[in-house]
Amino acid sequence: MLNKQNKKIISFGIIASLGILFFIISYWTPLAGDDWWYAVVARYNTPLQAAIKQYIAWSGRFLSELWGYAITPHKWLWNIINPLLFVGIFVYVLKTANVKKNTILCTLLVLFLILSVNDYVRMQTYSWIMGTTYVIPLLLILIYISLVKKVVFDGNSKWWVLLTAAVLNLAIPLFMENVAAALVGANILLIVYNFFEKRKNVKYFICFFILSIIGVLIIRLSPGAIYRLESSHAEWTQMNFVEQMISNWPNFIRFTFLDNKYLICVLSLILIVFVLTNKYRYTKAKWHIYVLVAIFALGFVQSISANINSYFNWFLIYNIYDLNYPYTLLITSVIYVLYVSAIIYLICNFYRDEDKWELLFIFLVGGSANIAMMLSPIFDSRSSIYTIYFMFIVAVKLFDDIVFPNDIVIYLIGIFLVVGSLLFAKQYIYKYKLVRDTNNERMEQIKYYQDHWEDTNAYLIKMPKMTIHSGDVEDGDTFHHEAFYKYFNLNPDIELHFYYKDN
Repeated sequence: MLNKQNKKIISFGIIASLGILFFIISYWTPLAGDDWWYAVVARYNTPLQAAIKQYIAWSGRFLSELWGYAITPHKWLWNIINPLLFVGIFVYVLKTANVKKNTILCTLLVLFLILSVNDYVRMQTYSWIMGTTYVIPLLLILIYISLVKKVVFDGNSKWWVLLTAAVLNLAIPLFMENVAAALVGANILLIVYNFFEKRKNVKYFICFFILSIIGVLIIRLSPGAIYRLESSHAEWTQMNFVEQMISNWPNFIRFTFLDNKYLICVLSLILIVFVLTNKYRYTKAKWHIYVLVAIFALGFVQSISANINSYFNWFLIYNIYDLNYPYTLLITSVIYVLYVSAIIYLICNFYRDEDKWELLFIFLVGGSANIAMMLSPIFDSRSSIYTIYFMFIVAVKLFDDIVFPNDIVIYLIGIFLVVGSLLFAKQYIYKYKLVRDTNNERMEQIKYYQDHWEDTNAYLIKMPKMTIHSGDVEDGDTFHHEAFYKYFNLNPDIELHFYYKDN
């Protein structure tokens, strides 16, 4: 068996490998979409000036805007910061899960889960400068949870811990709305828990709650946010909150569950094994265990249903994964309402004392981020990164609490996670190498049009499909058209025509 020091070295190597991979894909990825516009605006304004103007005119996400104007002109800086952010997130996922027993396996599991996210989340957050504005608050809220755990469970009330937590409560909401809602929800849960269970530290969490509310008000009541909501989403504002939630329910099911098939598949297997190997923890009727297993098995089957159908082409199976079919939303809604209820039931009945409240807290905070998005007119894949990563933590925590029968099983699971992670990493390298090569070819084309202003029609190669977000300018997209020609110093009268290399 490996000693503690060797386990740390191996875990460090696994985490470092993720950092190296993210440096490579960051280095190979060019600016795209909104990145072009932020870089252009930053030529004529300081980042602070530009962020203030944007706060007044369009967006309340002050720190996200500040990031965009400060970093997009210096892409080399993002090449360094982006992998460091994900290394930090990797570490804090393990830290928040409080991994103790299966250190190496849990580290490999986190690596596998991070690399297995669906392509839209990957493109919109992993390799897009303005998508990093979703990543930064993820790391910050994980840091915050780590700090408050010290306050709640360890009685750590050192001034620097409290001050850092206070600053985070003001800063996190100024990045993104749904993480702000999750933070407020977390503070409410912390107040309730400390009042009824600990009967101390309540005053700190009331202060944190007030600061998070101030942050929410700053982002929500910005002149720009109000104008954008009333001008671009006037129809949405006419709905009441029930109508908004009903309208966004398909998005909630899709972005929380259906699109995250690897996560749900792995989580379901972990839940099944956990229940079957921890029967001694359960003091109620034993038949409940088989009900839980059946529900988690439903989640597992749903998660692999598209793969099953690719082999057997069963018409009926479309109804449990394809939202274009009439009964899919109803069927998957029933499955995942049962699934979530079963997880909460499991946590409440298989865990005791602080472990129970801590895991339940993580699960509820993670879920609240996507629930909050049901009240938003813009619910996209990238918005779900918080829910996805908090579900990672739940999966890792449960996985760490499984007692494996022997070393052979441990080695087999380790081999599976290593092979799976390597296969995903290989796909990343392949896709971003295509991006690098395509961008090099595109830059040669752009150089030609920079030197030939008389040409008013530019024919530029498109980025390969499903590689990066907003790598091209779509027909009719005047905003990104203007951003593109200004960023690359092209003729303002130029018409952009993007084509795939194979055409």
